[in-house]
Amino acid sequence: MVKTMTQVVLSTFLLAFLCAHVSAQTQAAQANAQNQAAVDQSIKEIQITVARIREEEAARVRLLAETEKQAMDELSKITVVKQKAEVDLGKARADVAIARSHIKHGGAQSIDPDDFDVYERSVGMKAAAELEVSRYTTQAANAQAKLEISRRARELAEQEMSQMEITRAQQQNRLDSLYRAWRDSKTDENFKALTGNLTVMAETYAIITDVEVVSEDANKNQTDGARINYESWLDRQHNLQPIKATPCTTVKPPATPTCIIVNMPKGWYYIWAVRENGRITSDKNFFTHVDGMTPQITVREDH
Repeated sequence: MVKTMTQVVLSTFLLAFLCAHVSAQTQAAQANAQNQAAVDQSIKEIQITVARIREEEAARVRLLAETEKQAMDELSKITVVKQKAEVDLGKARADVAIARSHIKHGGAQSIDPDDFDVYERSVGMKAAAELEVSRYTTQAANAQAKLEISRRARELAEQEMSQMEITRAQQQNRLDSLYRAWRDSKTDENFKALTGNLTVMAETYAIITDVEVVSEDANKNQTDGARINYESWLDRQHNLQPIKATPCTTVKPPATPTCIIVNMPKGWYYIWAVRENGRITSDKNFFTHVDGMTPQITVREDH
């Protein structure tokens, strides 16, 4: 009888243990599936943003190249008319020399009036030609300066685009490495290293959202007056100071305004509540995903 009871108890214990083990495995599998979906969505959003930024950079370079071409065409046109004006000036100077040679010397009475009129007209035409050449010379100098500015702007944009491509390639290589590590071993450390990198990339590419933070007590009743601190996994790893904090405190409905973190880079963060004298009132290791699809995050003040 005792043996039978012992067997029953043992069987019950083993069954409970197996049920708990299966339940834990199921929960872990569900958590990993949710994490996988969140990670994949974050990567997709980054890829879409990078593609858009690439196109914007390429469009900027094309625009600067077109501006440079327009400046080059303008300089070419001015150069053509300037060369023509210089030819006209050379002819005007020759005409002045010829007209001067026709004027008789030896007093006003010996000067041929017609020759003097020709001389005066040629001098006037030379002065006009000189003015024209001077005007086109100034325009050519301005056009040349404009061309140089346009060329430097285009070259700088190309250099920046090239450097950003190198940086993006490095980021992608690191992301691929962290993703493989997490795919092969879904440990908490690998997950946080991967999501920490994704959070940095979201900040780099300005993938942002607004999120409201509310606080509640152990009975899930909303509280007010709590200051919210937050940091990414990498912030915590590097002990980045000062710790980021909201400029507001939590409120209870229907009080307004609510406590909102504006333009928060999408990613994964530790978020916790702080009250007077820096007293931490919620789990400082609460780690959550800020994805833009969940507009409100709740921290529980049960410490």
